[in-house]
Amino acid sequence: MSMDTINVNDVFVQRWGYSCTIVDFYQVVHKTPKSVKVVRLKTRSIAGENQQSYFVKPMLNEPDPYYNRDGPKLYRVIFSDVFAPSIKIANYAKAYKVDNVMEHEFACTRD
Repeated sequence: MSMDTINVNDVFVQRWGYSCTIVDFYQVVHKTPKSVKVVRLKTRSIAGENQQSYFVKPMLNEPDPYYNRDGPKLYRVIFSDVFAPSIKIANYAKAYKVDNVMEHEFACTRD
């Protein structure tokens, strides 16, 4: 995937968890030829089917103050995955670019 497919305000989605599914959203706030600077966004819950599953959406342009108290972190776009570009969030986690992110609801579960 080319860096040309990534723009400021694009959103990357990370799903993770073992006994539950947690969804985090990252918005691109700056782009260079080889990297992007992202901030983790606040999320809002949407009614789910029951108490153990629910849906979330990102709150665009609203950085999560808890995770961004030291300012945005720099992440290099290093993966060229089959369906979408991805960024490395941690040694064990990647986030994938999602087009038209506000048109989707992302499922979360908890035990």
